[in-house]
This record gives sequence, C-alpha cells and structure tokens, in this order.
Amino acid sequence: MTEYLNFFGDLAISQLADDLDHSTPDPFVTLQQNPDAQLVYLIEAYPYDLTQESSFSGEPPYGTLPISQYGFNYYGGVTLICLSDAGFVTKPTDTLANKYFIGQVNNAFQFDVSVLSNDEFGNSNQSYGSIVIQNGNGDLDRLVDYYWSSRRVVVKAGAKWFRYQDFATIFDGAIDDFDGDDDQFTLTIKDNRSKTDQQIVSGIYGGTGGIDGGSDIANTYKPLAYGVCKNVEPVLVDSVNLIYQFHDGSALAVDACRDRGVALTNGGDVADITAASVSPGQFKTQLSGGFVKLGSTPAGRITLDVQGENSGGYVSKTGDIIERIVTTRLGLNPIEPEYIDGGSLNKLDTVLAGDVGIYINRNLTASDAINDLISGVGAYWTFTRQGLLFAGTVSPPTLETTTISIDDIDEQGIKLDRVTKPAWRVSVAYAPAWTVQDESELASATTDDIRSFVSNEYRFVTNEDRGVRGKSREMVEKIFYTNIADEANAQILLDRLVSVYSEPRQVFQLTVYRELFKLYIGDQVKLIYNRFNLDNGKVFMVSGISEDAETGATVFELWG
Repeated sequence: MTEYLNFFGDLAISQLADDLDHSTPDPFVTLQQNPDAQLVYLIEAYPYDLTQESSFSGEPPYGTLPISQYGFNYYGGVTLICLSDAGFVTKPTDTLANKYFIGQVNNAFQFDVSVLSNDEFGNSNQSYGSIVIQNGNGDLDRLVDYYWSSRRVVVKAGAKWFRYQDFATIFDGAIDDFDGDDDQFTLTIKDNRSKTDQQIVSGIYGGTGGIDGGSDIANTYKPLAYGVCKNVEPVLVDSVNLIYQFHDGSALAVDACRDRGVALTNGGDVADITAASVSPGQFKTQLSGGFVKLGSTPAGRITLDVQGENSGGYVSKTGDIIERIVTTRLGLNPIEPEYIDGGSLNKLDTVLAGDVGIYINRNLTASDAINDLISGVGAYWTFTRQGLLFAGTVSPPTLETTTISIDDIDEQGIKLDRVTKPAWRVSVAYAPAWTVQDESELASATTDDIRSFVSNEYRFVTNEDRGVRGKSREMVEKIFYTNIADEANAQILLDRLVSVYSEPRQVFQLTVYRELFKLYIGDQVKLIYNRFNLDNGKVFMVSGISEDAETGATVFELWG
C-alpha cells in the first residue's frame, strides 16, 4: 500500500509512487527512448523584411480625430520563416495553427559548445553552428533580401505525428551570417552570448554641475558597485561641495571612507546629499543615490569600502549579481527572466556561498563581468539549448546520470585528447583591493592593517602537496584570482580546487549515435571501454558537445 505524503508538494512528481503519478509523459522524451526513431526538425527564423506591410491604429492625440479615423500603414517588420527537413503542416488546433514548414532543409542543425579551454573552466566562448537550406530550384531566392544578422532562430525536434506543441526546442539562439550559392543557403547560428556581449549601461553624467558632474566628466558612465567592494575610488562629481559617487542607484552601505588611508567618521545617511551639512573629519552618505559627501577638503585620494547595489534588494552572491546585471543593466535589450536558468544560478550560490563583489568604473560588457565573477572559482557559464543563461561548478565527477559503453561508441573508438598536469601548489586570491595604493599615497596615521590591505591587490590562501611535486618533474602551480570577500570562503573554494587540480585529469573525445539532445554541459556519465583502464568504468563530466542532425552523431568531450 502506498505511503501517502503529509503535505502537497513535498516531492516532485517524478518521485511519487506509481499509483500517485498522474503526470503526462513528455512526448519528446518518450520518442528519445526509441533508438530507431526518425526525428523531424522545424526551423523558425525571424529575419527583418523591409517589404512587409503593417498597420497601426490607436488613440489619437486628444481632441484631434475620432478614434476610428486614427491609424496608418508602414513598411518593415520581423517576419516568420518556417522551414523543415521533411515538410510539416500544423493543425488548426495547434498553438501555431495552419502553418506550413517548407521541407527544403538539408542539415537542420549542427552545433558545437565547450566550456573547457586547455585545462581551465570558466571563460565562455561564443558557440557556433549551421543550418543548411536546399535552394537549387530557386524557390527561396527571396530570402536574400531579408536582414538576418543577430535575428532570432529556433530549432525544434519531434516526430511527424506530433502536434506542434509536442516538438521540443533543441536550440534557441541567433543568426550570425547568411550566405549561399546556386544550390543552397547556409545560416550560421550562434548561441545567445550576443545578449551578454552588450555593454553594461549605467547613467551618464551630463556635465551641468552639482551631482550631474562637471564638464570634465561629461558624457562618461557612472560607476556601479555590486556586493562587497573594498577600497574603491569613487568619482568626484561636485568638487565645490566635495560630493563623490560610487554607485548609480541605491546601495546598501558605506562601511568605511578613507582619506589617504585614514578613516573618516560616518556622520549618517541623508535624503539629499547636496543639502547635507558635514563636519570636518566626517562624511555623510545618500545611499539612495550612491553618494558620499566630505566635511573638509581631502588631503589625497578618497577610497571607500561599500556594500553596493540595493535596488530591489541587496545582492552579494555570484549568481544573484549576474542575474541583476543582465536583467537591469543592458539598456534597451536586457535578458528577460525567462531566458535565465535560475535553478543553475541558485545552485551556483549554494556552492559559492560567500559574499563577492565587482566594481565597474570602465566600459565593460556583461560577458566580461560574468567572466570576472566566474573564471577563478572552478565554475563555468554558457547557454542551454533553449537559450537560457546557465552556470555550473566543477568538482571531481562521482555520480553518473547515464552510461556510455563500447556498444554505443562509433567504430573509430575513443580518443584520449590530453591529460592535464597536476598542480602541487594551488592558491586562491581573495578580497581584492579595487584601488591599490603605495606608500607615497598613504598618510603616516594610516593603521598597519589598512596599510597592508590597500598596498596589495589580493590576499591569498595556499595549499602545497609535496607528494604531487615528487611525482612530476614539472612543478605546476595554479593561482585562481577571485572576488570572494573573506578568507573562510576562499578556503572552502581552495579545498574544492585542490580536489580538482591536484591530480591528472583525462579528457576524452568520442562519437556516439542515437544520443542527440539527451546530455548537455555539466552532466556526468560513466564511460565503460575496453582500453585506457576503463573496463570497470569511470565517471566523467560532459565539458563539450558537438551535435549533427544530418548524421545523427553526437561528439562528446568528457573530463574527469
């Protein structure tokens, strides 16, 4: 007899007993379980068509015309191009009704993605692929007149008897290029990194004076502070009233304000920094705008320890900061929440539990900022097949989700691409001083602790294993530069990185068939093979994938 749960929602449906599970199986997942299934591909492209006629109607300016008389036609707009490798017509009851997908695609999808460069994870590179469209008959010549660059493209996979809504999205990205000849067109496709390759946008100083800045900083971007940032140099926006800005927007706190390394007294927070009266030797803040005001002319460089961005709540964890930047600081083209794998960012913050920070006072893309936060912490980021921003962490693989055996592998076998060299010394750099000051910039009254902190860009925790050093003639050392704010969490990271990099790691490449779209970056698999001491199997992490719909081949890069 089934033991029923006490509370609704205690477990996911997949964990329920069979007699409690009334969920509907995913048609595509069911299809994938059939090794002989023939996939049908649907391509939806969204180029810009200058000849497309559209109309607009709406409420006219008050008192001019009756509403029924207000409207106009215009040319130019995004059009939907539907293609397929086999031809497909949606049903009147489908979510995309009565649509014909032209069956002139030779290769519906080929795409490569990897998060491993040499033996390092982290920095994500733009991933590319292609879609090949047959056009020997010239029926699709009209496509050359469309604007394709950076336009959205979606590839779906399913079976010829599927309803449209049963097809699974296997790619949601953008078109990089469009070219062709008398026989075919090729759409070069890319993942959604073009969204994060946009410049981070903050407010711009107008140069009209006051907190709008003087002419010397006119048309420059305002600084941004996220999380815990120590010894940042704010922008002097009003030299007459000694007002500085460290963040364009609401911030949580200013923990310290120093003049030539000597701490000033915090006089409190005010609603209007321009009207604030500040005593000599003090500073006051307007946290709602990221401002600091001094009570007397400084003797030298002003630096701050701050807890930054607080609009909509304070963020100080890696995943939270990434999400806040890409959803609020990409101008007119932010990444919508539905294009973020929030679960992966939550898991990232579970593993990287400590506070971090990033201070942005120069031109920087969102990709640059993500790399800065991710690259040194044994983590990686990319985009899922569905176009979602995704991140993960790296640990020694231990728990497989599936098995690849010799019977699954192409007859050419597997390739040992490389063996990474173990590191005998691993160091984690943490608690960055965003402004480094030498002795000439510090007053004699600067405390020894502050003097030590601001004169060094990072602090370090280190692990040395002379046993590893004795086994290898190459004395490999690795230093990971991070934005982690405290020593305790830097040590937790160090322990994980030592487990990853203190022993040789194998990187294999292998080709399998009938495995399209089943695994992705970060999944763990057990590889069983009759060579390379893999007879009993070893667990690897998927670090790279190349998928080809025409051949049905999946090439895996496995790390472990």
